[in-house]
Amino acid sequence: MEINVRYLQADPKTKVLRYRRAFPVALRPFVTEGGRALTELKVSLGARSLDEPGAKARHDDAAAKYERLVSRARKLAAGAYDRLDPPLIRYLADNYIHHQLELDEASRWQQSLPHYQFDTRRDREQDYESSRELLEDYDLTGLVDYWGDWVSSYSQAMGYTFSRSDPQFPALCRAIGEASCKLWLAIDRRDDGKGAATPEPPTRPVADDGPEIGIGCLVKSASSNEETFRSIARGIVDSPTVKTIKEGVREHVRTSLRFIEEVLGDPKPSELTRLSVTTLLDLMAQRPVKLPTEERNLTLPELAVLYEGREDVLRMSGRTQDVRMSALSRIWKEGVSRGDIKGDLENPFLGRRFEATPKSRKRGVGFSASELTSYFSMPVFQSGERPKRGRGETPFWLPLIALYTGARPEEVAQLLVDDIYQRQQDGRWLIRFTDEGLHPVKGHQSLKTERTESGRRTIPVPQPLLELGLLDYASWLRSREQLALFPLLTRKNRRPGIYDSFGGWFADYVYGHGVLERDTGRKPVREFRDTWTTAARSSGIYREAQEYIQGHKAPRGGSSNSDYGSTEVLGSQIDKLRIVDMAGEEVDIVSLVPRWAAPADG
Repeated sequence: MEINVRYLQADPKTKVLRYRRAFPVALRPFVTEGGRALTELKVSLGARSLDEPGAKARHDDAAAKYERLVSRARKLAAGAYDRLDPPLIRYLADNYIHHQLELDEASRWQQSLPHYQFDTRRDREQDYESSRELLEDYDLTGLVDYWGDWVSSYSQAMGYTFSRSDPQFPALCRAIGEASCKLWLAIDRRDDGKGAATPEPPTRPVADDGPEIGIGCLVKSASSNEETFRSIARGIVDSPTVKTIKEGVREHVRTSLRFIEEVLGDPKPSELTRLSVTTLLDLMAQRPVKLPTEERNLTLPELAVLYEGREDVLRMSGRTQDVRMSALSRIWKEGVSRGDIKGDLENPFLGRRFEATPKSRKRGVGFSASELTSYFSMPVFQSGERPKRGRGETPFWLPLIALYTGARPEEVAQLLVDDIYQRQQDGRWLIRFTDEGLHPVKGHQSLKTERTESGRRTIPVPQPLLELGLLDYASWLRSREQLALFPLLTRKNRRPGIYDSFGGWFADYVYGHGVLERDTGRKPVREFRDTWTTAARSSGIYREAQEYIQGHKAPRGGSSNSDYGSTEVLGSQIDKLRIVDMAGEEVDIVSLVPRWAAPADG
């Protein structure tokens, strides 16, 4: 007690006691909280005397926190981390559920718990929704991004210090994600009056100080201070300063890093050999293209065993493997260029040969007249149905704009309210597709052909969209000071676009209403691009105008006239458009779909 008392200090004005203790100077760079370095720990005891109720417990908690922070800092300074293994992962996940349900139970009975070892999560429903979606997508990278910082903080509060490069760290984040889903369902049962008991606190596992499990003869030994390839690759793909690597390549790298972890652990660049990568490719080649939901969490080795000898299963193509090896090779070269990887190491991903996979040449013709009738007879168009995951008015307007403009789904999703404006000369309303605007969620707008600037185009708003109330919708958004035409669209995980936050749900909605069949390759919104092209040809819109309106890349070998004059005049050809299918049957969407009306709830 005498040692602890000297770290007590009374506030000069309020006389309230606080625990205040400086950290050793040598450890200060390694003592962090909330992303900032700490020089000392200051915690108010909320009392003027240690004899007041709760003061001593708060003092002891502060002293214990100081010791935990110092212990962690010493480990970091020495490069030492605790080992993660399945029993410890299970303990931490179970302990999280126990403490959260204990806190929930105490709050329902309006009781206070003596102390907590770690910061609690307040938005449990958001944790449930995000974790469930990431688990369904088998997005291990997304789970680490979502949970990683909190998991590190929670683990430290429990007395553990884990390296984020530990091959088991993603498994811990996944276990916490699964635990958050169980937790919310239990709390939901309590809300419904069905009850859900708080489990007993789990038993802390005994530390295993045995030898590390390596990846055997597949890798070479590495120097102790060498960074792992995954850590280097993640640093490159997550860096906003690396402009030369497209987001598609980054996604392939993230997926491939997950496969490397499942097969090879977390090797360093000097540990990766051509033999180890060949082993990885052998298992990748056995992975089925499509997996049922319950098998998406299985690793490559587990899937290879499960599907061994199954000749009826479509496997990962040579082209897909080639793309992923090329992406990893690109990252390796970038790592060498940045100095993260030694230049004398052989690039194990380079020079791989794969069996050619013939490309299936799909000739898209779009929706038939009967399919369009079924499509626009769905409740979101006919009765104003607005499911929560439909993102407000998005399911009504996004498909209609895609149908009448032939634009790509992401180009429509990123439209701003100001992209619909009136031309001063003649009062004609125009719609602009550009990569020059700033979206409040996405950031800079983007176009598939932005390098050649051929995707930028301005066309008259098609008359059917005016008759269906598009200007009323834009005015309604302006009255609510909204900048985006679809303000409820968000980013999905780390993907650059915002259409994906809506497209998956809407596809299920279209399939669920029997408009299209699943697993046929038909895309519920992208298919409108084919529909528009078929209709444009039937309507007599000439080819150059079609290319401009749809934002196609300028064809090579055009005449000299292609480089002169304004192309914006080509947009006026949109007035000729009639929605006609490949059989010549026309569909009057304006007569089929009721004019848009503002939601009753405002």
